This record gives sequence, structure tokens and C-alpha cells, in this order.
Amino acid sequence: MKNIQLRVLRAKIRGFQAAGESIHHRIHKTSGRMRNFLWHEKRQIGNFNREHLIAYGLLRGIAYERIERCSSQNRPNTARVHELMVAHLPPPEGKKLMVEAVQALLEPTEKRLEK
Repeated sequence: MKNIQLRVLRAKIRGFQAAGESIHHRIHKTSGRMRNFLWHEKRQIGNFNREHLIAYGLLRGIAYERIERCSSQNRPNTARVHELMVAHLPPPEGKKLMVEAVQALLEPTEKRLEK
């Protein structure tokens, strides 16, 4: 069951990537307010995609540091990543996953080892 859920999540990620590419091509053909609107939409899709990619990687057991390297000011939204992970886990496992557990997964390894 978990494999099917991961396939669904991977399909959503591919959909976001395709949408971003489509908007990218449209941006170069427009100007003015429409261009600004398309850039805003592309950034939003990029943020959604980032959250989905992080959730996908964590569900596969990949350490957060291997998924992305970002500054402490650019941390992912823990609640949103938790929500995505719960939505893509089978019911017994998904209901047990706590926000604190996701927060711990998103902390740098050094901080986890200190605790």
C-alpha cells in the first residue's frame, strides 16, 4: 500500500514540474502584469513542489540534509510537510505520525545528535 501512495506522490511532483515548465515557456512570451502574474504562479508551484519533494524523500527514508541544503531562514513548513506525509501514508501509519516527529526529521543531524 505504501508503494502505491508513493507513486501517487511522485505523480503529483511530476505534475508540478510539468506545470512549472509550461509556465516558464509562457513567461517569455508575455509582458507587463501578465508576466508578473505568471512569475508569481511559477513561484507558488515551486513552493508546492518543494514541500512534496521533501515529504517524498522523508517517506522514502532519505535524510533531510540529502534532500536539500538550505539556510536556517529558509526552512520548510513543518505542518505542511506533515500534512503531506500523513496524506500519503496508509491509514494506521499515517494517523500515528506526529508533527513533532516530522520536525525532528527536518532538523539538521548535528541538532538531533545533541538531544
